[in-house]
Amino acid sequence: MELQEALRRLEQQAKSRHSASKYDFVKVKVWLGDNQDHYYVLSRFLISRMLTVTKVPMNKAIKVSLEVKKYLVDNEHLDISQDHLEAILFGVMRSRGYDDTYVQRYKMVTSFFQQRRPLIIMICGVPCTGKSTLAQQLASRLNLPNVLQTDIIYELLRSAEDSPLAAAPLWERQGLAPGALVGEFQRECRVVRKGVDGDLHKCIRDGKSIIMEGLHLDPGLYLHEFGRYGQAHLLERGAPSSSGDTEQRSGNGAHVLNEADVLRAAARPPSRRSASFMLAPSGSRLAPILAKPGDHVREDEEEGLGPGPVFVPIVLCMNEADHALLVREWYERQQEVPSPAAAAASLAAVSAAVSERLPADGSPGHIAAEAARHGTPPVDPAEALARLHTLQAHLCGYAARAVPVVRTGLAGFGDTLDRLHDYLLTCIQVALEEEGGRRDERG
Repeated sequence: MELQEALRRLEQQAKSRHSASKYDFVKVKVWLGDNQDHYYVLSRFLISRMLTVTKVPMNKAIKVSLEVKKYLVDNEHLDISQDHLEAILFGVMRSRGYDDTYVQRYKMVTSFFQQRRPLIIMICGVPCTGKSTLAQQLASRLNLPNVLQTDIIYELLRSAEDSPLAAAPLWERQGLAPGALVGEFQRECRVVRKGVDGDLHKCIRDGKSIIMEGLHLDPGLYLHEFGRYGQAHLLERGAPSSSGDTEQRSGNGAHVLNEADVLRAAARPPSRRSASFMLAPSGSRLAPILAKPGDHVREDEEEGLGPGPVFVPIVLCMNEADHALLVREWYERQQEVPSPAAAAASLAAVSAAVSERLPADGSPGHIAAEAARHGTPPVDPAEALARLHTLQAHLCGYAARAVPVVRTGLAGFGDTLDRLHDYLLTCIQVALEEEGGRRDERG
């Protein structure tokens, strides 16, 4: 009886999530251009996804898109222009309480995506800080299908022959002083950068946006090139918070992105909204990609280059108490005792692997000794946490170069997501305004 009741509730929940409608079977053509030479078939899904970019909740966005489609079908508007569609959409949005702020956001993100200008979001941070979760949530809100995890790139590069990457995670290696630990981290980041470049360059060439997240992302490897050939959107250096109540500092004194920073970024003059660092070296990886065919790219000249990618680096910093809790739980899960069947299968696999490496003597004694010699020593979570704090302090040090450091915690993860959403929308707005200003200067 309880099982049937549970199944009934699951069916009801599935029906409530089902957003299909009879109006979806009617095609509405939206014509583009002054002469209306081209058209596309209206999609409720795409409208709702664009609305979520403007911070309209998903359930509300689905209702707005359905009401727009219902109005068009009921009034037999099956061939309309883009302007007509947007007028109807904005009217429905206003009727549901979404004022001109949301309308302007919709126009802004639509214009940005039409330019096919890549938005490169880089979320840096140590493990157990919520990078992957935050990246997936931002990708869903911003309708960005490309999320690159450097942990996967690391494992692929490590599995290759003669790989310069070690099997043990960086924070579990013993005998490294803090300075040596940071140096090894930077070395591994340079190796992983070679594996990331392929996907990154493809997105830039194709005009597609991407979110990169993972431990092996060092902002210092990217700031020079994107500051020269694109727009590296950073916080204003040394800017005090407009309100003492909202000023936050991380454990090492790094400035933390909050609502005041977002508002201040939007209020700054266009010439101070983005930062260009030192010019990229002549052998820059981005120069041949972003330069137009026939352009002679010089380090002292920016003429001839089209709008480059919009680069937004972010360092994620979990507060110490929550981070320690997550790290301890992570190691506790790893140290759980497996079932007898799983333990037997694991032992058989290890024995077979060692036997293959020792064909001359496959006795149990040699097998046990070899397995113990190659076994992974137990990891002290406290020592691992101390190493993670060292790496986190290094990443937070980029606040001195105006990279925003975002403090998050288990209780305020939703607020962190909202702050980052606002900040990224501000970066898009700034990119459009600065490009418009440059066009006016050239014109």
